[in-house]
Amino acid sequence: MKTACPDCRTVFRITSGELRARSGQVRCGRCRTVFNAFDELSDDAAPLLPPTASTARLGQDPSPAALTSDLAASDAAGLGGERDGGWLPGSPAPEVADRAAQAAAERSTEVLTTATTATPLAPLSSPGESDQESKKHWLGDARRPARSAASQRWEKLLLGMLVGLFSVLLAAQLIFQLRTTISLAVPGLQPWLSALCELIGSELPLPQRSDLLTIEASDLQSEPGRAALLTLQMTVRNQANHAQAYPLIELALTDTRDKVIARRVLFPEEYLLPDALAAGSFPARSDLDIRLRLETRSIEAAGYRLYLFYP
Repeated sequence: MKTACPDCRTVFRITSGELRARSGQVRCGRCRTVFNAFDELSDDAAPLLPPTASTARLGQDPSPAALTSDLAASDAAGLGGERDGGWLPGSPAPEVADRAAQAAAERSTEVLTTATTATPLAPLSSPGESDQESKKHWLGDARRPARSAASQRWEKLLLGMLVGLFSVLLAAQLIFQLRTTISLAVPGLQPWLSALCELIGSELPLPQRSDLLTIEASDLQSEPGRAALLTLQMTVRNQANHAQAYPLIELALTDTRDKVIARRVLFPEEYLLPDALAAGSFPARSDLDIRLRLETRSIEAAGYRLYLFYP
């Protein structure tokens, strides 16, 4: 069986198995057109090309041999006409007729040869395969222009510089967050860290270890004749080997059932003397004596609690 492409009119041989594979849907191997082979299907005995005007009138096979026979018959008739009394008006000379017949035969043979040796039909691919071929065509490495070695070196250098820059920024952020811990672990770096903090408009915070602070003694008494006024006395010790920030003190008043009925947080500005406040740090291995008067507004308290912490 034969079929022809509706666009380029190329003729192909096709089998019944190929027709049943995709319900007759095939792709032309020459122009890549997808068409239904059943629409252009013909028998093997049918001619590959449409018959010419002369062969259609005579009912002859448009093969090269038939065309040659037809042209030969025409030449013979022309020669007979010359013997009978000359050429008909408007008819070409014998040499011209022979050349025209030979050229027509060669063109017919060339067309037939091209049609029978055309590229075979390509099987119709699925939509997924077509998409993959399209992506490979537009995005494949074969279509991508090759980069020069100098361009690749510059890209690697730029990538290395960016990685180094981000690494430095990450290390700087980590050092800034842990600057107090680093200064305690390596005391020699403390001046450098302080200068760096001043450069960026910050300060080097003092350590804040509430677990190294202890209350050595405490007492809370009401003044005679003034029950609403309490006097707090306590001694706080810094057991660390380094200076620390002054802590916050929480004072909680309790009733007879040890239930909190009032609570107040004391800041360093409230319980420190001016000299200690100006110093700004709780010296290492030192004690701090605190004496403070508090107004309770007639709260009847049976006990109290003290708690040291950092915000």
